[in-house]
Amino acid sequence: MEKHLLRIAPALRWVKIASQAMPVQDKRRLMEILPQARIVMNYGLTEAMRTTILPFFDFPDKLESVGRPCPSVSVRIVDENNKDLSPGETGEILISGGNVASGYWRKPDLWAERYERGWYRSKDWGFLDADGFLYLKGRVAHAINVGGKTIALNEVEERLRPLLKAKSFVVCGIDDPHEILGEVLALCIEGEWLEEQPWHELRVHLFEKMEASFVPREAYCVEQLPRTSNNKIQIALLRKSLQEGCYTRSLSQPLKAGKL
Repeated sequence: MEKHLLRIAPALRWVKIASQAMPVQDKRRLMEILPQARIVMNYGLTEAMRTTILPFFDFPDKLESVGRPCPSVSVRIVDENNKDLSPGETGEILISGGNVASGYWRKPDLWAERYERGWYRSKDWGFLDADGFLYLKGRVAHAINVGGKTIALNEVEERLRPLLKAKSFVVCGIDDPHEILGEVLALCIEGEWLEEQPWHELRVHLFEKMEASFVPREAYCVEQLPRTSNNKIQIALLRKSLQEGCYTRSLSQPLKAGKL
């Protein structure tokens, strides 16, 4: 789409992004293509729209964030005991303000689980920096505990993306087979193994490029990743299938596709 954006760039004055997370390199490229436009990104949910806003050109050093809370909106970061966390500490994002819905249609019990004392539990994982900018780490359900350290799966995927040839892959957690770390990371590639190295060699290379806690313990190829009707990958089903042995893997040879 870049060629089309370049063609209409002189006529664009306002761009709003509110669909999903965007890699920082894409944000910077968009700023290069549309230098005259006002580009803003906002984070929110169906139940709490427009929670934060980030004007790209106003805060070029904060592009990894999703901005600061909008007027009348407040954001808290809490741990599993609902205790407020300090700047830089990752926890669940809670939202309060005029943007929060009044309830779920005909589902009061579900709303009571998500809305407590004026705060909506987003089920999103993130942290606030010292300047009040919010950084997303993923869904609470998409985080695992590796030896006492919470790891956001989408953060692992972002670190792996420039290091792998595979375009369609996800990272999920599985039970540690050695029962030491509780959970470990597993790389799941859709289709065939495209990397030049077998997994055991590639894994050594990954240790040189990223933190050890972000390097997957296992790697699998699956014929097709399980998806919902709107194309979201079903992480829980993938994990269940992996642990039930519905895969083909090898740490010494290029992987062959298995069917989930």
